[in-house]
Amino acid sequence: MLNKKIKVLWGVLWVILFIGLGIFYNNHRNSQPLKPVIIYKYTEPPERPLKSVKTEFISKETTVSDSEPELEPVERLPSETTEMPQNDAPFEVFPELEVDVVEPAELTFEEAAPFNFKATPEGYPLTPYWDQPADRQKNWSYDHKLIDHVLVKLWREGVQNFEGGSIDDTGRIRPHYTNTLYVEWDEALMSDGTKRNYISSFLGPVGVWRKKDFFDLPPPSVHLINMNSPEGQGIDPYTFLTSQELP
Repeated sequence: MLNKKIKVLWGVLWVILFIGLGIFYNNHRNSQPLKPVIIYKYTEPPERPLKSVKTEFISKETTVSDSEPELEPVERLPSETTEMPQNDAPFEVFPELEVDVVEPAELTFEEAAPFNFKATPEGYPLTPYWDQPADRQKNWSYDHKLIDHVLVKLWREGVQNFEGGSIDDTGRIRPHYTNTLYVEWDEALMSDGTKRNYISSFLGPVGVWRKKDFFDLPPPSVHLINMNSPEGQGIDPYTFLTSQELP
């Protein structure tokens, strides 16, 4: 019985011994200095200093190289204003370059006088507003004055077969030619289904024609001008008259 207890005691002692040795070895290993752990990180290489590049105003291209060659001296061109070579020789004009100077001719008083449009031409059949009494001129509107100026210019250009004129809402002027009417046509639908033309409006010299009924037409001797035709659309006074001929 005693021997058995002694064996158990020795067994426990051996276990304690092994545990103690294990602890001693572990403490001894941990006491040694550890090698540092290195983490590699990518870094940009240091910038290489660039050499300065010289440019000359005479060169259109710039070249960069590791070894910059020496530039040969460039001969400067003479300036047009300051460095042109002086020539003391007198300036000569070649005979073929000589131009005769023509003196302007003297104008007569009538030719030099400003243009006066308000001068009634000889034989003019109407009385323009500038020939009217002062109290009646006040009643002339600008449109009425435009009619007078257009008719006077037509007379001076040889168009003299008119007896007056009128102006419409668009500002175009129609001379009233003798025995001539400006007409505007329209058509009416008859009871039998046919269409018939009629004159819806007209203008011209007084007494040329008087409409009696709806479908009445002027006599064949009266010249008719369609208002929608180029001839019947009238005259634009601001195109026909110059700035000096306007009222």
